Amino acid sequence: MSEENSPNSAAPNPSFGTEGGQSAGPAPQAGGSPASPGQPAPNATPAGQPAPGAQPGPGSVPAGQSMPGSAPTGAPGPAYATPAPMQQPVKDTTPLVLGILSIVFAGIVGLILGILGLNKSKKVLKLVESSKAKAGKITSIIGIVLSVIAIVVVIVAFALGFSVLGGPSQAADEAMQSICEPSDSDRAQFTEGFEESFSSAAGVSTSEVGLDSNKMASWLYDDVTYSQTGVETQNNTATVTYSVTSHDMNGLIDTASTNLSNLSQDQLVAATASESAYYSLIGQVLNESMDETAPTTKTVTVHLTKSNGTWTVSDSEKQDLINDIYVAY
Repeated sequence: MSEENSPNSAAPNPSFGTEGGQSAGPAPQAGGSPASPGQPAPNATPAGQPAPGAQPGPGSVPAGQSMPGSAPTGAPGPAYATPAPMQQPVKDTTPLVLGILSIVFAGIVGLILGILGLNKSKKVLKLVESSKAKAGKITSIIGIVLSVIAIVVVIVAFALGFSVLGGPSQAADEAMQSICEPSDSDRAQFTEGFEESFSSAAGVSTSEVGLDSNKMASWLYDDVTYSQTGVETQNNTATVTYSVTSHDMNGLIDTASTNLSNLSQDQLVAATASESAYYSLIGQVLNESMDETAPTTKTVTVHLTKSNGTWTVSDSEKQDLINDIYVAY
């Protein structure tokens, strides 16, 4: 029997059973016809589904469903709100501090601090209701008033002219007279300068705040008295001393500060009701402070120098005299 017809010969390899080494196709399935290429075999379980008779394992989820508590398949993720930007706290104590300092340093520095405090209080009050900012507005305006008085009185007195003929005693007397006894035109210059300067710095008129510039001029000049107490001359220099009694800004500042600190909570609350209430309280404090501030007595020294036979008082010395008489700090 030939080898080809032998029952014991090996079965041909299906992979190489065709001519040219090509595959003969998939092997036939048991009990059925061969599966077509690209088609699932009969009785095959669809992807994602359990085999017939199979029990789902613990914690397993049926196909196409989501785990309990999780977002459905294909659903958009949770929406997160964009956090609001953190707001910086409003520093409502700044206007109050500036207002107090403007009173303490009444003058050029006080005027600057008062304007800063007034502007800052307005900005704060646009954002929040603050009793400190409102108090800062009050103190800032009072600081502006006191500073304007201190500045204008110096400017007016400094502009006054006086004769310096004669001896050092006579020259010193004429200098003191021009500073302590201003003429009506000098007073008018003071009142006009005060009203214009205050209105420019505070943004309101003196009448709106309940202030009378003529009363302020009288408060400054009416009660001034002075007397010469001594003269010393050495070569071309001389020193003449005076005892002077006058109102001064230092005393007014002390009184106004005391009156402000004595304001009741009810008064402060009432002052915040309106702009007119603000200004009414400011005028009340300042007018009461002027009435309550008594003149003080101080010793003033006039320094003179002799040049070409004439005794003169220098500009810097005149500035010191004005400060000693009317400012005193």
